[in-house]
Amino acid sequence: MVLLHYVPVPHADRVSVPVPLTRRALDQEADRVLVGGLRDASAGTAICFSVFGLYNALLTPEHARAALVTYDALLVLAGVVLHIASRRALLDARAAPFLAAGLALAVVGNILLALVLVHESASAFYVALVLVLTSGAMLRTRWAVSLGGVIVGAWAVVASVSRDSAGLMEDVFVIFAGCTVAAISHFGQKREHLGLVTLRERDTRRKAELEAALAAVAAARDELDRKVEARTRQLRDELATRTQLEEQLRHAQKMEAVGRLAGGVAHDFNNLLTIISSGLELGSAHAVDPPAAEALADAFEATRRASELTRGLLVLGRKQELDRKPIEVVEVLEGVERMVARIARANVRLVRRVESTGTHVLADRGQLEQVLLNLAINACDAMPEGGTLTTTVEVRALDAAQAEALHLEPGSYVCVAVSDTGTGIDATTRPSIFEPFFTTKPMGKGTGLGLAIAHGIVQQHGGAIELVSAVGQGSTFSVFLPRIEAEPAKVVDPSSHPPPAATHEQSILVVEDEPALRRSLVRTLTRQGYHVLQAVDGSDALRIAEGLSSIDLLLSDVVMPGLDGPEVAATLRARWPTLRVLFVSGYSDDRLADAGALGPRDRLLSKPYTANQLVRAVREVVDGTAA
Repeated sequence: MVLLHYVPVPHADRVSVPVPLTRRALDQEADRVLVGGLRDASAGTAICFSVFGLYNALLTPEHARAALVTYDALLVLAGVVLHIASRRALLDARAAPFLAAGLALAVVGNILLALVLVHESASAFYVALVLVLTSGAMLRTRWAVSLGGVIVGAWAVVASVSRDSAGLMEDVFVIFAGCTVAAISHFGQKREHLGLVTLRERDTRRKAELEAALAAVAAARDELDRKVEARTRQLRDELATRTQLEEQLRHAQKMEAVGRLAGGVAHDFNNLLTIISSGLELGSAHAVDPPAAEALADAFEATRRASELTRGLLVLGRKQELDRKPIEVVEVLEGVERMVARIARANVRLVRRVESTGTHVLADRGQLEQVLLNLAINACDAMPEGGTLTTTVEVRALDAAQAEALHLEPGSYVCVAVSDTGTGIDATTRPSIFEPFFTTKPMGKGTGLGLAIAHGIVQQHGGAIELVSAVGQGSTFSVFLPRIEAEPAKVVDPSSHPPPAATHEQSILVVEDEPALRRSLVRTLTRQGYHVLQAVDGSDALRIAEGLSSIDLLLSDVVMPGLDGPEVAATLRARWPTLRVLFVSGYSDDRLADAGALGPRDRLLSKPYTANQLVRAVREVVDGTAA
C-alpha cells in the first residue's frame, strides 16, 4: 500500500496530481496523524489526573498519599506541556510515537503504583482502557503491538504480586477483553487509513491521463492567462464607458426589431412595387403625350426610390441578397466622388488620399457605393459653412487588441476613412448615431436611415465602422472591410443591353399567389413570345404540371401559403431532373439553401424588378447562361 500525496504540477498551479509515496513516507504521515491525537490525549491526561490527584489527596490512605499525589502532579504537568507543544507545532512528527508511548507508560505506571500501594481493584480496567486508547492512536502496528506488550507485561508482573488468585483471574479476563477491543480499534483505524490510501491509489491510475491533458493545455493555459490579464485591463477601462455599452445594447435591440419588421413586410411591399414598376414601364413604352411620359418617368423614379428604401430596410434586417464579387475599392471610390461632386456645395473641397495598393475586397459593388455615398453626404451636411471632405484609402493590419475593439477577427483590412471639418458630434449623440430613424436634421430633411443602412451593409460584409469625432473638430467614419488578394472582376451593367427575345415558343409555368403580380408576370412574358401557364399557389402548380409532358422554366415565388417555391421545385424536379427554375423573392430566403432548391443553373431574382430585368433573367436561365 502507498499513500498519495498532492504536489503542484508546473503550469497547473490550480490542479494537483496524486503521486505515490514510499513506505517510510506512509509511516511519517501516520506519525503526523498521531501528533493530532497526542494533543487530545495529553489534554485528557492533564484533566483526568487533576481529578485523580484531588481524590488521592483527600481519600487515599496516608502511607500511599504522598507518592500517588506526586505522581498525579507529574502526569498533569506532562500532559499540559505536551498539549501546549502539540498545539503550537513544537513537536517533531518523528518523536510522536515515543512521546505517545511514554505518556501511555506513565499513565500505566500510575495505575500500577496505585495497585501496589492501595490494592486498587479497578487497575485492570484502567490498564485495559489505556490499551484501547493508545492502540487506536498508534497507526503503526509494530508500535501498537510493542507498547501493548510492554503494558500488559508490566501489569502482569505487578498484578501477580499484588492480587490474589481470585482477583487475578477476574483481572485477566478484563485485560483480555481490553486487548481484544484494543486490537479491534487499532485494525479498524488501520483499515480505514488503508482504505483512504486505496482510494488515493485509484487516483494514481488517472495520473497519466491528467498529466497528458495538462501537457496539452499548458500552452493554452499560458495564452489564456495572458488573455485574461489583457481582458482584465480592458475591463478596467470599460468601467468608464458602461453607459456607452448600454446604449449599444439598446441600439442592437432596435436594429433587431426593425429587422423583424422589415422581414415581415418586405414580401408584400416588394410585390406591390414590382406591379407598379411593370405597369409604369409598360405605360412609358406606349406614352405619346410628353407631359404624360414625363409624369410616368417621375412615377417610375419614385418607385425606384421606394425600392431603394425597401432595400435599406432589408439591410437593417440583413435579409437582402448580396452580389459579392472581388472589387477594387479605389475604383468604387472614384465613381462615388463623381456623384458627390455633383451634389456637394461649391465651398466643399474634395480630397482623396490613397496610401496603399491592392485594396481589393469581396463585396456587393452597389451596396459599397451606397455606404460611401451615405457617409460622404453626411459629411457634406455636417459642413454648412463649407470645409474639406477627405477620403483616405489604406490597408491596415489589425492585431488582436485592435480587432477586438472593433468586434472583428485579427487580419488585413481595407480601411476607407471619410473625414470632414464640420461641426462634429457630441458625446450625447454619438451612441445613437447608427440607430434607425435617428437624425439630427430638421423635420423632412432626412429619414434617419443613411448611417443605419451603412452600418448594416458593412456588418453584413464582415466589417465594421469606427467613429471618431469631437465638437468643433469634425468627424471621421472609418470603414473596415476584409482584404482579399484576388483581382477585381470586370463588372458589366446588364441594363445597358436589351434582353434578347425568345427564339421560339417556350413554355413557362408561373407560380405566384398575388393576383396582380401574377397578371403582370403573365402579361410581360406573353409579350415576349413565351407560352405562359399560371398557377395561383404550389398545389395548383403541381395539378397543372400533371397534364404537361415538359416545361422550359418554372418561375415561382419563394414564400407562398401551403407549398412554397422550394417545395414545388423539389417535387417537379423529381419528375424532370433537368428542370430550370427562376425564383423571385422580396428578400433572400435561407430555405433555398436548406432545401437544395437553387441548382447550379437556376437563379434568384430579387423584388422589386423591372420588366426588362425579368425578361433578361428568364432568358439567361432558359439559355443556361445564368451565373
